[in-house]
Amino acid sequence: MSSPEGLTAHFHAYSVLVTHPRGRILLHASANFRPGMLAGHSADVVDLSIGALGGQSPDLVQRYWDEVVRTTGARRVVLTHWDDFFTGLDRPLRPMPRFADRVDVALERLLPLARQDGVDVRLPVAWQPAGPLDGLTR
Repeated sequence: MSSPEGLTAHFHAYSVLVTHPRGRILLHASANFRPGMLAGHSADVVDLSIGALGGQSPDLVQRYWDEVVRTTGARRVVLTHWDDFFTGLDRPLRPMPRFADRVDVALERLLPLARQDGVDVRLPVAWQPAGPLDGLTR
């Protein structure tokens, strides 16, 4: 999907919707979007990429949230693509260094949107089992 509205006009992003008897999980692997691309699709959980989002305008962050999280009606967001991929997975996950990305800014902009919408936000922990649908009722 090309996205003139997202981070760059020549960048592609793909979403994968996983359906399971317990719920639906949208894997949105890039902090990019195309307006309307998820209209008509619902998800209980969104794995939401926030890589490079900290350097974007508040307006773009708002539109990204609206297009991916609000449109799907997700009740939980698991943040992805925020961790320092220069550090091995033998150590705890940590945010990208500030020179590479502003994860703190991305969180400052996303967390109020999540609170406003009543969306549970989680950060994954390396090597810890996670049940993204645990605790959610349909």
